[in-house]
Amino acid sequence: MRHWFTLCLEGHSTCRQTISRIRVYDPDQTPLPSRVLQVGTKEAPKLQLITALGHRASYAALSYCWGSDEEVEPLKTTKASVGQFSVHIDEADVPLTIRQAIFVTRLLGLEYLWVDSLCIVQNDEDDDWNSESQKIGSIYQNATVTIAATSAQHCNAALFRRRKVDFNTGDTIHASRRTVRIPCGKDGVRQGDMHMSLMSEDDWASLDFDTEISQSKWSSRA
Repeated sequence: MRHWFTLCLEGHSTCRQTISRIRVYDPDQTPLPSRVLQVGTKEAPKLQLITALGHRASYAALSYCWGSDEEVEPLKTTKASVGQFSVHIDEADVPLTIRQAIFVTRLLGLEYLWVDSLCIVQNDEDDDWNSESQKIGSIYQNATVTIAATSAQHCNAALFRRRKVDFNTGDTIHASRRTVRIPCGKDGVRQGDMHMSLMSEDDWASLDFDTEISQSKWSSRA
């Protein structure tokens, strides 16, 4: 994963542009949000909330669903907890979606992660929330990568899951190359043949993976 990520940043001009396409990504010129989670590295993990206003570095951002109060109670930074979180956050207390995003951030070789519930003081609406919520658009735009938990219904659902792809959609997937016939049998008795072939990218056109995202709770969240 880290190899692909590095390849995108170093070799793909489009990947180096921000979402609005107004500038080219440069880690030395990327402003960090007011607060970020410092996650350390895969070899030396740590987790604390730091004030980063005025500093520049690469960082990841997480886009996810909090979920309803009935589903889960997310871990949030409040006026009472911001002091403790600036020293240390117990990773075991962090909801699963965020915890796995921390893992991905370390895996990509990034040291900082922005998560709204932890990087904005949630019960300080007159000051911190009003100020920081207006910066969310630029925070996502300036992120080196945005981790989108598109299938997670709430913050304690897994960031990763097995994709269920139904190949029996009724559409015909044509073999793009010559098939290879493989005899099939059981207990030494031949029962038929299996034909195998490589598929081209065009053969996958009927499998609309984007529909899964567009119909997800993540896509329709407020």
